[in-house]
Amino acid sequence: SFRVAKRAYVESPNIKSINKEIEIECSHDGYKHFFNNLIHSRNWKLSKNKLIISDTIYGKKTTAKARYIIHPGIKISRISKNKYKLILQNKEIVYFKSIFYAINVEQFFYAPEFGKRKNTKCFSIDINNSKNAVEFSW
Repeated sequence: SFRVAKRAYVESPNIKSINKEIEIECSHDGYKHFFNNLIHSRNWKLSKNKLIISDTIYGKKTTAKARYIIHPGIKISRISKNKYKLILQNKEIVYFKSIFYAINVEQFFYAPEFGKRKNTKCFSIDINNSKNAVEFSW
């Protein structure tokens, strides 16, 4: 038999478009069974040359980690403790910046399809005091 894990419930997303920017915000309770009813909220703000992703956690736990998995074909180069340059496979450049905290690079895996894993890296960023934000710019 196939066993299904406890399901996370997602709040309906709030989507708005203002001055050529699109903003989406949504929350889920996927960690509530582990961390006493913790709610994770994420906000995406997309403009012409930038994407800002903000995380907020609500509940008694105020620390966590946000991980951004890097595709194995992307090369990364450190600029500072909170900024990296990403060189995509087509040679385009994207910058990744943590607004509040240092970026740690960790060994991780990428799953291109169900049941398959490839080694890669991820950016790991602490969420302290319930908040964190990162910025992709191009």
